[in-house]
Amino acid sequence: MGREKREVCVTGSRQVKDAQDFAALVENWCRLDGGLRECLGLVDRVSALGGLSNIVLEVEASRGRFVLRLPRPDAPQLVDRHVELCNILSAASAGLAVAPVHYDAANGLLLFPYLSSSDGPPDTEKLGQLLRRLHDTQVLFQNERRLGMWLDGLFEQARLSPSVQDDILQAETLYSELLSFQFWQDSPVVSSHWDVTAANCLSTDAGLLLIDWEFSARGPRAWDLAYAMLEIGFDADEEEKLLAGYGLDGEDLILIRTEVAEMKVACDLVSALWALGQDASGSGATDFRLFARTRIARAQRQLAALILPKM
Repeated sequence: MGREKREVCVTGSRQVKDAQDFAALVENWCRLDGGLRECLGLVDRVSALGGLSNIVLEVEASRGRFVLRLPRPDAPQLVDRHVELCNILSAASAGLAVAPVHYDAANGLLLFPYLSSSDGPPDTEKLGQLLRRLHDTQVLFQNERRLGMWLDGLFEQARLSPSVQDDILQAETLYSELLSFQFWQDSPVVSSHWDVTAANCLSTDAGLLLIDWEFSARGPRAWDLAYAMLEIGFDADEEEKLLAGYGLDGEDLILIRTEVAEMKVACDLVSALWALGQDASGSGATDFRLFARTRIARAQRQLAALILPKM
């Protein structure tokens, strides 16, 4: 897999120390996991890739170039790693994902071959086609995520921090208003990625692939489309190209547009609550409170823009 990365093996004492820390971390895991050592061989160089709830490393070793994913010890573990692994293997068998060469679901460890990919956002229509293939796959993912139950759990996690109560109140108001709309709640349930961002799309010689399947589950089809539009930053024309690639027409196209318009609010609400939960847990990977407030503000704008009659 390839990702935009933050190089750490460069000048500067803190960066060098980071590089040494990551190399030591990989060596420690190799001592604990003989299969990882067998796949890697001798480790030559380690550098950090992007990641908020995980540590993602590029590892150059005697047996090749790899991407190693390890969960952050300070991040709340909201993911069933065994389900994640089953879904990755299912997606890889359908030509939608990169198959791991080594894994330990009990510890959340995943090792992938490094694949070169082109820079920039994915081709919009090709992404629509890829999502349609995912949603139409006959291999159903291991679990179903019900948005209402997930939101309840995220609210519970976020409320652990007394310092973000104003943000939570805004989120609760958003959710109450969103429940008066119906189409996003009735969106057909399909196998879904749930985290379609530019960083999770690989434009490789083998075609477009998706990575980072930790939140994958069966869920409403509108989620992947709405989330991709928001997080990749598509404008109105690009949103139409995404839907054109998805391949619906007539009344089905009108319906999916409606589902997606409403689902955008749910996407940002989930993202905001997830970030507040990370903040409540003490994770310092980024400014999660600012992240949450940005998503809440965007959700409020999306909600105000809905002109559909309330059900």
